[in-house]
Amino acid sequence: MRGFFLGLLAPLIVGPLLVAGFLGLAAGHPTNQSAQIMRAKLAKGHEIEGSKLVLAGGSNVRYSLRAGEVERLAGRPALNLALAADLGVDYLLFLMRQVLRPGDIAVLAIEYSFYADDQILTRVNAPLALWNSTDWVRGLPLSEQILWARNLTVEAGMGGLASRLGLARSLTLPVGVFNEWGDHVGNDSDAATRLQLADLSGARAEAERFRFNADSASTLALSRFMDWCAANGVRVAAAWPTWGQGLVDSDRFFRFAGEVREFYEAHGAHVLGTPEEAMLPVDQLYDSPWHANTQGALLRTSRLVADLANARLLAPADSSGAEPLILTSGPDR
Repeated sequence: MRGFFLGLLAPLIVGPLLVAGFLGLAAGHPTNQSAQIMRAKLAKGHEIEGSKLVLAGGSNVRYSLRAGEVERLAGRPALNLALAADLGVDYLLFLMRQVLRPGDIAVLAIEYSFYADDQILTRVNAPLALWNSTDWVRGLPLSEQILWARNLTVEAGMGGLASRLGLARSLTLPVGVFNEWGDHVGNDSDAATRLQLADLSGARAEAERFRFNADSASTLALSRFMDWCAANGVRVAAAWPTWGQGLVDSDRFFRFAGEVREFYEAHGAHVLGTPEEAMLPVDQLYDSPWHANTQGALLRTSRLVADLANARLLAPADSSGAEPLILTSGPDR
């Protein structure tokens, strides 16, 4: 009988130990293409000497703001740390803390949908956290840690293991899509992207769901981040995310926008410009109401720099002389 029970328990004990050992070998190494890209962006941020501007948000920032143009117009180093909304706000801000130093400016353009969002873990941030953020995972409640493990895929683990063994040739990177400041620059409109903007009824329905909840997981994460910035000599500027013109109900949306503004101002952040200035006509959008095309991105960036200047956040700074962003596979750290 004893042997019978041991036979039942053995897989329950050995299985988790094998999984833990496998993840331990994969941890600390890029697990997929997104991890490779983010590693390059973080490396760029660490190389910049002196104060810098760090742009962050979901894919609206990746497509719609150009850190390289910010640096050219503002005369101080800049970095675009945005990748995708699926990173989640809490994890994105964890990454922000890794590159921010006293004297820096964090420019946040958070998508409207996040202000009522309670999701912390996603299938996108799970493999990235295995790569560089086990401290973030350990800080989560046990239930969230279990969910994190469930969100991992065998592919992500194998990707990290391949990186550890120097066999990660399959992790090819979209060199030419991202420039040395971490900007996405491959967003010139074409027939295919214009077709994706032909019917925006779904976007109008999405806008109807924009809500502000001060107790949502994402909003609380923003509150903690701004408190951390205040304690560490980092200034916060809140910009409005890109959105398409004519896709919101004016009265309800602007009440919502007023709550967002009050939230940031209550935490000492500089709120830049107005939501209307971030809304673009369809011919300046790429493939989504959140994404500007090249023309729209340059317009949005010039407005952002003007707003930063009007807020007196652009004191002169020397050029960093940092090395370009290099998107290549290779040993981590």
